[in-house]
Amino acid sequence: MAQLGEALAAIEKSGSEAVVMFPVQNVIRNRERIAAWAVKNRLPVISGWAQFAEDGNLMSYGPNLRESSRRLAVYVVNLKAAKALGVTVPRSVLLRADQVIDP
Repeated sequence: MAQLGEALAAIEKSGSEAVVMFPVQNVIRNRERIAAWAVKNRLPVISGWAQFAEDGNLMSYGPNLRESSRRLAVYVVNLKAAKALGVTVPRSVLLRADQVIDP
């Protein structure tokens, strides 16, 4: 937290007209604090996750974490392996699968 305060103070003193912040954990965790600071200093700030803009900063350019989490994993079902194991894969799972391996 102290490092963030020091960094924001240094930015204020620098005379910057805009700020691009790397989407590291500390920046994302403190995005609301950064937004309040940015408004107070009338300084546009951009970072790399959609949540950064959603929580009050000017904009983001990068992935939406919620959407990424939803699509990060895909269902792949191997019916040959299921048969060898004696497992019956429910139809509902097969319908939701992104890929079904059916030799």
